[in-house]
Amino acid sequence: MTLLEAALEYAKRGWSVLPVAADKTPLTPHGVKDASKDPNVLLGWFGSPPTDLNPWGIAIATGTPSGFDVLDLDSKSIPLSSFPSTHMIETPQGFHLYFQLGAPGNKVGILPDVDIRTTGGYVIAPPSPGYSVLSNRTISPWPQLIGQAEWALNQKPYGPGIPEGNRDDALYKYACWLRGQGISDLAELVKARNWTYLPPLSEREVQAKITQALKQPKGYSRYSPIKTIDLLNVKEEKLKWSIEPWLLDSCVTSLEGDGSVGKSLLAMHWCAILSQRGRHCLYASAEEIASTMLRPRALASGVVPELISFIQKQDVFKLPDSLQALEDAITAKGTRFLVLDPLTSFFAATHDMNNHQACRTIVEGLNNMAERTGCTILVIRHWNKTVDAPLNARGMGSKDLGNFVRSQLGVIRHPEKDKAFLLFGIKTNFADPVTAVYDKGPSGNGGWHAFNERLDAFWTRDRIEYHVQRKGRHSRPEEG
Repeated sequence: MTLLEAALEYAKRGWSVLPVAADKTPLTPHGVKDASKDPNVLLGWFGSPPTDLNPWGIAIATGTPSGFDVLDLDSKSIPLSSFPSTHMIETPQGFHLYFQLGAPGNKVGILPDVDIRTTGGYVIAPPSPGYSVLSNRTISPWPQLIGQAEWALNQKPYGPGIPEGNRDDALYKYACWLRGQGISDLAELVKARNWTYLPPLSEREVQAKITQALKQPKGYSRYSPIKTIDLLNVKEEKLKWSIEPWLLDSCVTSLEGDGSVGKSLLAMHWCAILSQRGRHCLYASAEEIASTMLRPRALASGVVPELISFIQKQDVFKLPDSLQALEDAITAKGTRFLVLDPLTSFFAATHDMNNHQACRTIVEGLNNMAERTGCTILVIRHWNKTVDAPLNARGMGSKDLGNFVRSQLGVIRHPEKDKAFLLFGIKTNFADPVTAVYDKGPSGNGGWHAFNERLDAFWTRDRIEYHVQRKGRHSRPEEG
């Protein structure tokens, strides 16, 4: 079939056609507006011998001029079974599906690799090179739920195919994404995307999302772009320690152990060391008051009085609700070392300490705050009563909480020595695990003691775990 024969056949069906060049652009002065059904006009465009236009192919004006709309599938991997049977054309990249009028407008990317051609648009048609009739069926009604196809349901995060319960958030994210691309006239695109949801949102709801998105500045996005860095551009930096090898600077460390083994004493000992180096410390205790407990312990430990502040049990805040208020306090004081004693007492009622996601939310919030402020954070956790559990799963709260901190330390009473403790690494991401013995020094103010530290090569982490799990807490394991 020649181009002229095809043009006359299309005209008999009531379809308006126009000649196109090899780059698929119209050869008429006013583009698709010049599409015609007039045989005399068609003869002038496509007649033989070749006219001055010398067209490469033929196009059909879609929408009202021809009485049908087209779904333009730009991928042959899209299953045609996802759509009603209708008149179909195979193209070099995919397929054209002809449907009765009813499309929401000319749209690009209404679904992945799917465009809509309606009034004001056109499609290339056979016998243009690379185009052939795949199914010469009667044109079917426009499909109202094309987003319901299985291949479309898997397209995230904005759809199509978003079901009830997720549509509101997905459509707003899509509108914000368009705004982030600098698109001001996004209303039609958002309305078209909503059309693929199951079922679509109401016009009032859609307009509300559009209005919210337009309040954001151009270039706005609810998502930060993914940034990569090549190894050659990475500048090596040495680790910075607050107290080596226990407290890494600007990170969250967990100190864990049974009750009454000296965790709070050790935390105050570190406050003393850091305050003597000129760093301000903030000790938040959910179990003690400043006058009778925290003050004498701090003085006995050697804390510089001007460089420590307390948050006592009657003033305890809740996380994650008070993360910003806590960061404001750290910034105002210039705090470089924060102690939360014990961590789980600071959980808000809405965040169950045994819930994985709740623990992750709070600890990640603390990690981010430590990085922003340069404040080293020590969280104290009590062990539960499950003696035979691995050490990294002994802490109160979710067993995964230890996975969210940078380092996990343990402390137990020394099996052989009275008034002494063993400090060891349960999980250390940045240093080889070591064990230190903390001996109580001379009795200080109020009966509290200072500490002296020395390393102990015998008490490795494995020996300590064996001891805790098998032998109790107060006897040395037999040597094999």
